[in-house]
Amino acid sequence: MRDRPVQPCPCSGAQLRSDGLHHGPPKVADLGGGAVAVRDSNNTDLPPLRFTAKEWAAFRDGVRKGEFG
Repeated sequence: MRDRPVQPCPCSGAQLRSDGLHHGPPKVADLGGGAVAVRDSNNTDLPPLRFTAKEWAAFRDGVRKGEFG
């Protein structure tokens, strides 16, 4: 993973990272074991969304295949 800006995540001490190109939403934190937490940095009052490794892999595969437009 490239060096990216990080900030504390209110989830188990994980660090939220941007995509490296933008500093806005979303921010993603590695929770270990392939699980992640995702937060909209414009709405920091909302809790991060948590995804299992399987859910996150399915999302990434969908993005790579162009399934989201």
